[in-house]
Amino acid sequence: MRNCRFDVANAKKLMKEMSRVERRKFMLDVAAIEWKDYIANAHIPGLRKHVIMIVEKVLRSQPDVGKIFLLIQGTNQQAVNERLKNEIINSDLFKRLKGIYGSSYEIFMLSKLVPIVGHIEEDSLGMDEKLEKDMAEQVDVIVSCGASTRFDERYDVSMNTNTKGASELIKLARRCRKLQVFLHVSTEFVGSKVYANGGGRLWCRASIHGWQNVYSFTKAMGEMVIGTMSKDIPTVIVRPTAIGSTILDPFPGWIQGLRMADPMVVYYGKGQLNMFTAEGKSILDLVPADMVVNAILAAMARHGSSGAAGLTIYHIGTSSTNPLRWNEFFNYCYEHYLSFPLIDSQGKAAHMERMKLFDSLAAVTSYLSAGTNNACSTAVKGVHLLRKLSVVYEPYTNYKGWFDITNAKKLMKKMSLEERRDFMLNVAAIEWRDYIVNVHIHGLRKHNMLITGTTGFVGKLLIEKILRSQPDVGKLFLLIQGPNQEAVNERLKNEIINAELFKRLKGVHGISYEAFMLSKLVPVVARLGEDSLGMEEKVQKDIEDNVDVIVTCAANTKFDERYDVALNTNTNGASRLVKLARRCRKLKVFLHVSTGSI
Repeated sequence: MRNCRFDVANAKKLMKEMSRVERRKFMLDVAAIEWKDYIANAHIPGLRKHVIMIVEKVLRSQPDVGKIFLLIQGTNQQAVNERLKNEIINSDLFKRLKGIYGSSYEIFMLSKLVPIVGHIEEDSLGMDEKLEKDMAEQVDVIVSCGASTRFDERYDVSMNTNTKGASELIKLARRCRKLQVFLHVSTEFVGSKVYANGGGRLWCRASIHGWQNVYSFTKAMGEMVIGTMSKDIPTVIVRPTAIGSTILDPFPGWIQGLRMADPMVVYYGKGQLNMFTAEGKSILDLVPADMVVNAILAAMARHGSSGAAGLTIYHIGTSSTNPLRWNEFFNYCYEHYLSFPLIDSQGKAAHMERMKLFDSLAAVTSYLSAGTNNACSTAVKGVHLLRKLSVVYEPYTNYKGWFDITNAKKLMKKMSLEERRDFMLNVAAIEWRDYIVNVHIHGLRKHNMLITGTTGFVGKLLIEKILRSQPDVGKLFLLIQGPNQEAVNERLKNEIINAELFKRLKGVHGISYEAFMLSKLVPVVARLGEDSLGMEEKVQKDIEDNVDVIVTCAANTKFDERYDVALNTNTNGASRLVKLARRCRKLKVFLHVSTGSI
């Protein structure tokens, strides 16, 4: 009989580093266990962003809407149908709709959404002639959100999408005999001819005429085309400023991709950027995405009902009413990362210090050449990265102007109390510290995890805890043994979704519980004892491209198992999982659950 004990010193250190809230939430104090009570009770039996958001809001707030024709780029109808399914119907953004419609959710979506093969930069939008005629007969509202938003895009590419695309859309609008309103989403900076800052040959034409970059220049030209061609139809242009994650609707923190200031936020959190070119008192004109969508829908309703020809422009921003300054923004980022540090591939928290802001790249160079007396507390990181980002963002980070949102305020005043609640537009109500620290940056940090041993004791506990404590987690890829996908789906339903362990989650999400679970959990047919873990090549690639955390709980725990069977699962399986981990390009941590008896 073994008379030894296991050292839990590292676990105790981990517990000491946790805050009181974290200790309560993730209880690790084994000394507090009352073993008699534990054993008596433990064995009770039982077990492109604007478009997507507009679609979600319309279908949730106006479910009897007719057809929504979606112009989607793709090689053929099958490819476009696939994009509709993957990027809209299966998107996390629609989880409230999934909760409302349950098992009939997909039927409802397909009854409303009509995916169309189209290319905004081509003549007639690249649409089939018959389909174009059909749309001209039926469509009464056109919302134009398509754009090339890269600041350093090739001039011809940006021109084709942002200018020629606008021209082709307004031509279609003029052929729609029932048209009530044409609404174009642009940018606040189209009229912002302040900087002649050339960032290379690609920006020459834009910078010569005073725009910050090719994006704002070609969007401005698109507006000019619309203004010229739309004089006899009801036309609305909505100009949002920098767009952040949702603040409220359909849930806080949703974002797609990295917007405006987000690359800086991510590099800063990783410890790769500790200084930047921005005047601290200059304004970062940021507005949550759901407020932009609410403005679009409110303007659409108002002008669509009046049917009056003419052009109306709405600015949607915060600079004139509720300004957020760059020094405040980075202070809030610092506060967030102190509480929720990013962890590198070595398991260490990224080093954080307050962001140093400079008026220009010349000021940065002067600071660095001053020597060690002025040096940062850690080595200056990413000088090349700093230069690259500064060239792109300096026109915005040193911007002195603010935008007049009088029209948006008038729009809000004409809304009823119920409409103001459902289509919130009051940017003055944004509490910036709470939004940046607790909402926006969390939205940028959704982890996609791969977990093995998911139908076992520890695996199920882990899944339940993650979904309850971190409901905005990305996807959880669950490796489940089974002969085919149908069998694995059945195991997911019977052994996880319907397990009594998840009753607290059921209480939280109510009728939308199953929709929530299916939006997070991805069951994968897998066998640890086989090469490539028995996974399909396409699924394996999806995991390699998206997963940043791997937790391995799977094991053959029978003490009297045949040696070759146990070896294949516990040894060869571990080897195959590590090989997979090495191919995951975003991987931050690989965590293996073993036993103290080794």
